[in-house]
Amino acid sequence: MNKWKFFFFALLFILLIGIGWLFWYIQQPSESTNSIQPSENVKGYTFQVSTTKQDLEGVANSYLQQEFGDAPLPITIKVNNQIQLQTELQIFSISIPVLMNFSPEVSGNGDIILKQKSVEVGKLDIPPSTVLKLMKDSIDLPTWMNVQHEKEQIYVQMANIPTSQNVEVRAKEIDLKENNLLFDIVFPTN
Repeated sequence: MNKWKFFFFALLFILLIGIGWLFWYIQQPSESTNSIQPSENVKGYTFQVSTTKQDLEGVANSYLQQEFGDAPLPITIKVNNQIQLQTELQIFSISIPVLMNFSPEVSGNGDIILKQKSVEVGKLDIPPSTVLKLMKDSIDLPTWMNVQHEKEQIYVQMANIPTSQNVEVRAKEIDLKENNLLFDIVFPTN
């Protein structure tokens, strides 16, 4: 065999090995590249939403309107430095206006606890727990609003509020004085 032929095939062999090694090297992940692994416990994709008192008031009343349909709202919500619930109680065919003031707290699971601070029942002096009991017995509230008259509070189960596409809403922080209202919106994974 001719020495030029030998060197030609040796050079060709070295080039093929070099090109093969280069392709192999390019396809290897770098040491700084982290492989992306899907989280196994993902229940959904969470977005944090900040809103205002006026928007919260509008959303709350629109959800109540959805629950009651075309019927007049038996209860309205007003949000300022406290959350106010306005309603009328029917006692012996007499309609008595009721104004209840609540201070909101966020529970560990994202629900809202409305702690009753004061109540006005016309000019009557009625204990807050009695007013909440009357309200619970006389108004057919949505299932996600749980009146706990013995604790003088209303427990709002955020996960039970009907939403489109099973989106879940959780309260994160509610500071009415600073107008700082944060909610987590969780879009479920399929």
